[in-house]
Amino acid sequence: VASGHTADDLDRQIYEANAFINEGIDAYVFIANRFAKQDESDEVFLKNYETVVNGIPEIGLGVYECPYPYKRIMMPETLRKCAEISPLRFLKDTCCNIELIGEKLKAVEGTELKIYNANSATLLIFLGSTI
Repeated sequence: VASGHTADDLDRQIYEANAFINEGIDAYVFIANRFAKQDESDEVFLKNYETVVNGIPEIGLGVYECPYPYKRIMMPETLRKCAEISPLRFLKDTCCNIELIGEKLKAVEGTELKIYNANSATLLIFLGSTI
């Protein structure tokens, strides 16, 4: 598993992803804030996500809600659409909101996408919940 998803330009993102994929990795990790600027909508995010995914070979994919340069939280419906567009296998979730994590889990039911909680404080709550 590798990531080099740092560019803003979509052509450069495709180039970077292909460079890693061509080395023989099993999965590539995207950074959630690279597909749309902070003030852009999830529709822009999804359009750009699909463009990049269509420019790389089919491979397991992940998304990390990286907090830098800004934190873009994946909304449940956007996450579901990403899982329908591509072989999205995991999300490194950093929302720190147990209700939103539950909504994300419900949104991706029936897909291969798994959600990994990156926040230990909500992890303990999550493990004890019935979500």
